[in-house]
Amino acid sequence: MKKCYKLFGVFWDQREIVDSEIFFYDEADVLQDWKEPFNLFDFHGYKRKVAISTLLSVEKEEDIAAIIDRVKTCDEVIIDLDYCPLVSNRAIVCFYLKRVLQIYSYMVFKLPDSKVYFLLSFPNMKDVFLLAQSVYY
Repeated sequence: MKKCYKLFGVFWDQREIVDSEIFFYDEADVLQDWKEPFNLFDFHGYKRKVAISTLLSVEKEEDIAAIIDRVKTCDEVIIDLDYCPLVSNRAIVCFYLKRVLQIYSYMVFKLPDSKVYFLLSFPNMKDVFLLAQSVYY
């Protein structure tokens, strides 16, 4: 049965959700992708964004290590919530929120010298995340 489908996000199973403050990033104007090298625009603050869809698709430790290695010298790492299940099924939404909080906790732990933010691409998501944080902590 396992060969007929692919279960995304298995890497994140059993990861902890650490009680930490969640920060939200408001300026989406000129954020560069995590794959971009250091350049002239980074002299006033080295920041990169990583899409949640990229992080959710991680399957192996090596994949996430490559992303962490690339952004570990950043002052700010922004997790762009470019994907959100727009369904009314509460179980799916709760599972998604749990995964996102697991990823956030992992990034905060692995990047102690960087400030990790969420960039909310969907309206009213800040309230949803603050509510989810109170449920899982």
